[in-house]
Amino acid sequence: AGIDELVNAYLEHWFQLVEQGVSASALGGLRPEELAARDRLNKAIIFNREVDKVWDQITPLVGEAAANAQIEMLRRVNL
Repeated sequence: AGIDELVNAYLEHWFQLVEQGVSASALGGLRPEELAARDRLNKAIIFNREVDKVWDQITPLVGEAAANAQIEMLRRVNL
């Protein structure tokens, strides 16, 4: 029960980002193409089998092709 407050604050933060977008200060003056490049690099690290071993647990459940398709979908830049 003690985790509810933290989870709700986290959820509210992401809802606010969806509704209002990312603030100019958080963007750090980056142009859209610079932001996309930064996003691409971050996603290549985050959604990486060698970095996140959860993919080793997901792959047997859904199959290698489906896991690879999920990784590629998550790595796409959507600005």
